Amino acid sequence: MVNSFVPYVLLWVAMVYALTVSYWLVLPLAILAAGFLARIFIIFHDCGHGSFFQSKRANQIIGSIAGLLNLTPYRHWRWQHALHHGTSGDLDRRGSGDIWTLTVQEYLESNRWKRVAYRLARNPLVLFMIAPLYVFVVHHRFASATAPPRERQSVRRMNLALLAVTVLMSIVMGLRAFLLAREEFRHCRQQAFDRTMTPLNTKGFRKIPEVLAETYLATNREFSPSTQSTKYPEYQKASGTDSSMTLLRRKQAPTAGPQDVPTRGLLRPTSFHRALRQRP
Repeated sequence: MVNSFVPYVLLWVAMVYALTVSYWLVLPLAILAAGFLARIFIIFHDCGHGSFFQSKRANQIIGSIAGLLNLTPYRHWRWQHALHHGTSGDLDRRGSGDIWTLTVQEYLESNRWKRVAYRLARNPLVLFMIAPLYVFVVHHRFASATAPPRERQSVRRMNLALLAVTVLMSIVMGLRAFLLAREEFRHCRQQAFDRTMTPLNTKGFRKIPEVLAETYLATNREFSPSTQSTKYPEYQKASGTDSSMTLLRRKQAPTAGPQDVPTRGLLRPTSFHRALRQRP
């Protein structure tokens, strides 16, 4: 934890001083800071699962601090993420913290505009560049309508904390320098989003380097569905008595899965589409 937070803060200080020399000195420091911010997001993620510390209070404190750096309200995100794990893989309960997914049959039955919107949403440029910015900058500023009161309150507190930090840092270093130093945010959102929300086996998505995947799995070695069901009631309620994969196998016919829906070639006809049109 120390080797993630401390270097990140030191890089911020270095970027402020580098601004007095040249903007080109800030760029490599910002990219390096993005990597450390991705590490902080992993710590934030594991605190949300209650697996980074044995103490629940320690997970809440460090998770809240890491959430402030990642523009994410800790309690609200933990609640949503628990629901996501409880419904992941169940096509009847999609939409909680996952990427928009249609089956092949649903895609074929959709109108033209819905197909275009779906292919735009699954396009790598949108998925890895635009969507992360929207999620962390805009989406996390609003609480879910179904969230408990404490989780909704965490969103308001996070927004006030971010406003206070922005005003304070603008006074200390100047608004222009503060905004420029935050340019690493875009790079980090891409890395963190890839490793936590993107299925590894989906066609058309960028592959994660093996060393990053091993690091991520190592930090989550203590996570298991049984552990989460005992720690968070909302996870147990969402998961039910049957596992998500059992429900999926029971309810889904042996047809092509959603990973077969094309994600490349935004509007260009492909052999896949021609084959679909020829199906009876």
